[in-house]
Amino acid sequence: MITMFFFIANQIIVVLDDLITVSVSIPSDIEIGSYDVHVDDLVLENGFVVDVIDAIADNYLADAVSIYPNPASDNVVVSAPIGSQVVITDIGGRRLSEFKVSGKTIDIDVSSYNSGLYLVQITHNGVAFSGKLIKN
Repeated sequence: MITMFFFIANQIIVVLDDLITVSVSIPSDIEIGSYDVHVDDLVLENGFVVDVIDAIADNYLADAVSIYPNPASDNVVVSAPIGSQVVITDIGGRRLSEFKVSGKTIDIDVSSYNSGLYLVQITHNGVAFSGKLIKN
């Protein structure tokens, strides 16, 4: 089975009669691999290679998330992309709280948690990030 992707060129530059530079945006869910490029009757085998999408996505979420104050006593603020799923677990993996981010931040009451270390797991568009929370 052949899977085809269609992209719109953002910029096309003709450098010489035999050299063309094309800039396109590709979807973030495209699989790592080598892809042929077809433009009308022209075929460029292995015309582009996708090899860093996972690293870009991981860095994006790590940069977009913050958990503060940390250590916390009563409340902790989690800043994450809208639509993110936030799950707080104890060190044994037991789910204590679960939230969906609907604004820029969510304020979480941790006053009933025992003092110790907790994991804050944030998932957004299939990308996961785990952070630590220390409860005083």
